[in-house]
Amino acid sequence: AGWLNAVKGSAQELEGSAQEYVETVVDAVEGLTRSIFVFAPDGTLVQTPRGATIVDFAYTQDIGNQMLMAKVNGVPTHP
Repeated sequence: AGWLNAVKGSAQELEGSAQEYVETVVDAVEGLTRSIFVFAPDGTLVQTPRGATIVDFAYTQDIGNQMLMAKVNGVPTHP
C-alpha cells in the first residue's frame, strides 16, 4: 500500500528522533482508520471515507444508477 511505502521512505530519510518516527507511523495508521477499502467490480482497490455506503461507492464508480445489489463481506446486500 502507498501509505506503507511513505512510512518506509520517511524512516529512511528521518534524521530526527525515534519519537518523530513513531509520530509518522501513528499518523499513517490513523489515516487508515478514517477510510474503508473496497474492491471495485474490475478488481481495483478503492479508498472511501469511513461511513460511506455501498450506494456512495457505486456512484464513485459511475454505476450508481445501474446498481441492483452489492456484496458486503461476500454476502449479497441490497442498497
